[in-house]
Amino acid sequence: MHPGSGGDSPLVPGDPAGSLWMRLITTSDPDDRMPQDADPLPEAETALLGQWIAEGARFDGADPAMAWSGWIPVDHPDAPSAYPFPVPVAALAFSPDGTELATGGWHEVLVWGVEDGRLRRRLGRLPRRIRALSWHPDGEWLAVAGGSPGQSGEVRLVRAADGGEARTLMRTSDEVLAAVFSPDGTRLITGGTDGAIDLFGMPDGGRRLHLAHHADWVQGLAWKADGAGFASASRDRTARVVSAGTGEGLASFTGHGAPVAAVAFSADGKWVWSGGRDGVLRAWDAEQSDSRRQLAGHGGGILAVAVAGGRVYAAAADGRLRVRAADGRGDAEVRVTDAGRLEGLAVAPGAGWAAAGSDDGRVWLWRLDGVEPVRVWTAMPGREAP
Repeated sequence: MHPGSGGDSPLVPGDPAGSLWMRLITTSDPDDRMPQDADPLPEAETALLGQWIAEGARFDGADPAMAWSGWIPVDHPDAPSAYPFPVPVAALAFSPDGTELATGGWHEVLVWGVEDGRLRRRLGRLPRRIRALSWHPDGEWLAVAGGSPGQSGEVRLVRAADGGEARTLMRTSDEVLAAVFSPDGTRLITGGTDGAIDLFGMPDGGRRLHLAHHADWVQGLAWKADGAGFASASRDRTARVVSAGTGEGLASFTGHGAPVAAVAFSADGKWVWSGGRDGVLRAWDAEQSDSRRQLAGHGGGILAVAVAGGRVYAAAADGRLRVRAADGRGDAEVRVTDAGRLEGLAVAPGAGWAAAGSDDGRVWLWRLDGVEPVRVWTAMPGREAP
């Protein structure tokens, strides 16, 4: 629809002969004809395109900004009844009352009982890899983000009780890596490999903002407690604070010097905690971007961050969950695991639980006031846990 360097309009609604696009697909000159170095389009298709232009070249789809991949129907298969091998657990979310834990599986979300670690239900026919989960504050809905690397990505809303009434909010050409409901449940923010952040209104699911603040993957998102803004972490080596009302960038932190994977706000919203590949957990001012604290020693890089009860939690690629006092007082605690790599993290402050997922398919459950894991299981439906 937009002119190229030559300046000629590709499409002139109502005038096929005056449309450069139409001339290029109908010309007899093989050097000019499109598609180039290929057979000409069939006459029936050419005639249909000419008719469309003559009738006004109207766009009658849902969203002209949607990626081409978004128009391709996606039919997700059923998950295997029994897993032949473990699937890395990168996404976890506690139910609002803390009694259930949702984890990402293969084309499905698995919902576990927290008290016994037993599988309660399977919500299927979802994206192949689940990269992010967020449980709506009313407990009814789960936001599910993921996809297939280099092929497709999507964000879906599913009913947490049975997986029913699935609704697709967006589709992209690559994975969606983050999705978080606002504290009051009226909005959902998402980010992924296209570097964009999208904000959707709830319950209608309409897109309110589409933001291009980052130059690379958006890997982590977090809301302020008052819902006025949110923070983002990107592979472009920056973390940012954004106004949820206007989409305006309010602060940008560049102190990591390496890809940033995760962010979390302090309880009062004045600080942002962020971590990434450099293995340093940093706290910085949410308005001035000034560095406040630096906590090193997270081997292999930080992949997830959460703040609860005056403590900051960081899950790292070395398989350890480190807990620090948010005010800088007291020594760090290390939640001991033998996981090869912790990829996901969730906390339920009201219920007193923390959970992490590892690349070997295990789920680790801790009490917020404890050090040793209370329970560990392998998320392999249909198989006896090793």
